[in-house]
Amino acid sequence: MLASLCVGILGPAALQAAEPPIPFDPDSGQWLLDPEAVVSRNDVLYTSPSPEPWEAMPTGGGDLSAMVRWDGSLHLHLTKSDCWGFQAPADAPPGSRFFNNVSPGHLRLTFGPSAAAAAQARFRQRLDLYHGRVSIEVGEGPEAARLEVWGPADRRVLVVEVDDPAGLLRPVTVGLSEWRETMVVGGDEGRLWAREVNERAARPR
Repeated sequence: MLASLCVGILGPAALQAAEPPIPFDPDSGQWLLDPEAVVSRNDVLYTSPSPEPWEAMPTGGGDLSAMVRWDGSLHLHLTKSDCWGFQAPADAPPGSRFFNNVSPGHLRLTFGPSAAAAAQARFRQRLDLYHGRVSIEVGEGPEAARLEVWGPADRRVLVVEVDDPAGLLRPVTVGLSEWRETMVVGGDEGRLWAREVNERAARPR
């Protein structure tokens, strides 16, 4: 069975279907390719909303990142490289007090009823691998709304860019939630914040 599988992969039909090789210029010592085109052909595209958390797409700058999805609302399941939690209490037996990376919270942008209707008419969510962004389009034609979520590598921020020429997303409500007793969430005019101070040592003493 293994031999027949190898023949099937390497046979003439498979070779004909394969993409042509990338040309190489020996004089300049360079591959003649368009990097963006090569990477972008592997983009992930959704044509319907993603109601399940495991369907989210990743983006971010490495330190602060998010898993992004749309189910009528825009969800950012946040991650932080130095946000640590514990899988066992402090008095657990030695060797069982493991710690792991945990989420600092969940950001949700809830939109007006026109957004759901527009998404039902046309929806696109793309994981842009070359630019490291998640882009979402709802609606058709020049009135379509577009959102892009990304994070610069040199700053600890996440950016949500919104282009909504027809006001399909209005009104917008922003919520920040958490699920650990050690976190405190608050807000004031134009700002939401979350704070968590963990006084327990990351490594067992």
